[in-house]
Formats: sequence, C-alpha cells, structure tokens
Amino acid sequence: MFPNGQAVQRRDIVGTNQAVSGFWRRVRQDYGTRQVIFEVKNYENMTVEEYRQVSGYLGKEYGSFGIILCRDKDTALRRGGDLESFREFYGKGQLIMKLPASTLLSILSKLRSPERYDAGNAFLEKLLDTYIRMYASGQTEREKTSKKKKS
Repeated sequence: MFPNGQAVQRRDIVGTNQAVSGFWRRVRQDYGTRQVIFEVKNYENMTVEEYRQVSGYLGKEYGSFGIILCRDKDTALRRGGDLESFREFYGKGQLIMKLPASTLLSILSKLRSPERYDAGNAFLEKLLDTYIRMYASGQTEREKTSKKKKS
C-alpha cells in the first residue's frame, strides 16, 4: 500500500501487522507497531537524514519500529555512518532497521519452499537480536569477529 499520497509526510510502504507469532509479533508487542513503515531508498549509503525521516513517521499506531529498504550490499551497520544514526534514534526509544533489497529478495525467495518457509522469520529475528545486543551498544560485526579471534 502507498498511503498518504497527498500528505506532506508520505510513507513509501505501510503494511498492517497482524502477526500472532514470530518476528512480526515481537515487533508488534515490543515496539507497539500495528502499521509497519518501509521507507524505500534507491541507493546504498544511509545517513542520519534517512533515519530522521523514518523517525518522523513513527508514533501512535506506527509504534517505534521502522524499516529502511535500500541498495546496501550488507545488513551490518558501519561506524561513521548508519551505526551512529541507529544509536541516536534507539536512544530515543525507536528501532529503525536497515534491510538491503537483496536480503529481502532472498527472504522472499525462500517462502516458495515449504521446508524453508520459516527461514525469513528466523533471519529477521536474528537480525533484530543483533541490533539490540550489538548495535545498541555501539559494537559492529567486525569488532565481534575480531574479539572472537583474539580469545
């Protein structure tokens, strides 16, 4: 759905969250998000401006969770860019997740297979945990890997 076509603040895609289990249930319960905003960016590098835009849409039934769909090649957040932006809004009680288009395509392709139907849900659950456990504290994937090698 492309809501608010004539509004000053337009959201790219909004989907109703009716989940009773899994990742989307968690989003609904933990972040009060009944209407999920997907802000679509046709480029790779996210700055604080993209996070600020999504943040401005959140509240009421949109809750405190939003997704930026972009052309980045990696789901990981990087220092000097999206990590600091994510942390700024997480500190204000909002979780804004970056989801590369290639990752979304991979998730959607797995839905065709009955034995891999839950793979997308599992991936998103793990990604959300990574955001909360690592990125919220300022840690990056690279640092996580480096610390494991030193032990």
